[in-house]
Amino acid sequence: MQDQMKRIRKFYSKQHIALVGYSREPQSFSQAVRKEMETAGLTVSGINPGLPDGFGERCYRRLCDVAPLPEAALILVAPENMGAAFEECKNSGLKLVWMGALGGEKRIPGEIIADAERSGIELIVNHCPLMFLEGGSRFHRFHGWIWKLIGKYPK
Repeated sequence: MQDQMKRIRKFYSKQHIALVGYSREPQSFSQAVRKEMETAGLTVSGINPGLPDGFGERCYRRLCDVAPLPEAALILVAPENMGAAFEECKNSGLKLVWMGALGGEKRIPGEIIADAERSGIELIVNHCPLMFLEGGSRFHRFHGWIWKLIGKYPK
């Protein structure tokens, strides 16, 4: 997984992001991600087949229901749902996908990484998306600074 920083910059240059795995829980990480991304000026479309309306905001059952199609996707789902979420992104024609928030490549099945490479999908893994969001919270910028300090920040 090379060029992670290049892919991260490209991800945040997009204006419309799909958040696959948008949660019902008000205190969930996906809720925080959506709020911070929208505060930074991005359009975020929540995707969750079990959540037709996300707290007064439109939530879509499937990625293909979103019009226009988002330019990139952030997948925040349980490990057992990663394959299906990735397939949905791939089948929708997305070429830039961020898998998971924390835990990295060890939690992303190798077959997904290999499939992304074969399919020409730029995949981002192993990084919290909020560490890189310009205008994001101080906590997440501090998290990024710590990663730089310990050598985990992508180059």
